[in-house]
Amino acid sequence: MSIKQISTKEIIGDKFIDVLEDIMDRKHIHYFFKGGRGSLKSSFVSIYVILAIMRDYSNGEISNCVGLRKVHNTIHDSVFANLTWAINLLGVGNLWEVNESPMRLRYKKATILFRGCANQKDYEKIKSLKFQVGYCRYVIFEELTEFRDMDEIRYITQSLFRGGNGAIGFYMYNPPPSKFNWVNDEVRQEVSNRYVHHSTYLDVKPEWLGEDFISEAEILKEVNPRKYDSMYMGLEIGEGLEIYKNLKIRTITDQEIQSFDKIYHLSKVKFLIKRF
Repeated sequence: MSIKQISTKEIIGDKFIDVLEDIMDRKHIHYFFKGGRGSLKSSFVSIYVILAIMRDYSNGEISNCVGLRKVHNTIHDSVFANLTWAINLLGVGNLWEVNESPMRLRYKKATILFRGCANQKDYEKIKSLKFQVGYCRYVIFEELTEFRDMDEIRYITQSLFRGGNGAIGFYMYNPPPSKFNWVNDEVRQEVSNRYVHHSTYLDVKPEWLGEDFISEAEILKEVNPRKYDSMYMGLEIGEGLEIYKNLKIRTITDQEIQSFDKIYHLSKVKFLIKRF
């Protein structure tokens, strides 16, 4: 299978056409992809990065990429797996060198490296990272909510985006329930060099996800709409301060009080607290 035989819509879906055109036109530097499970955000980014590195090389540019997660031992089954999946989907496995340990993907002289960011030692490795040829043009942050705050992200990108032009950062995450979470708060800020994209599994062709995935989502929608909104729709579902999500405030009737089998008077409660 040749890469030229694959239609764009066949591999990324209609929902991502606009953001693809935006990236191709270099209108922004930072692209935030939020959404629930099965929303294809990681798939889209992986496909784009593989194609972009190959395109850059054909244009005489050697562009490299760094894939990041907070903890290094989670990278293999996420960022690394997504990119190798994209290589196989595009039918260009014979053109890429895939190395498992240490994790590294290489297209001719272009390289994709993988790094964790859990401690100061990790940060020093990122700060001193050098490529044999070219510069880091693409950075992928998988599970953005694992990171501490936007200052941490800036520290990393400023270290990696040096020595070249046309840098692009990709940030993927499922929005946390709380609107006070730093990621949710950050994407509400209007920043000129930032593009925020939201997708859900409803934007995806059903055959790409499979009947079981869709069935599980629809069942959760019936039994727990709030959880469904968070998990599959990628929505902020609360303030993040609620201890009891199903709490109802109402007056307890005399009839209900009479049915209580255990009643503690205030004096007994004080006694129990004192003993505890």
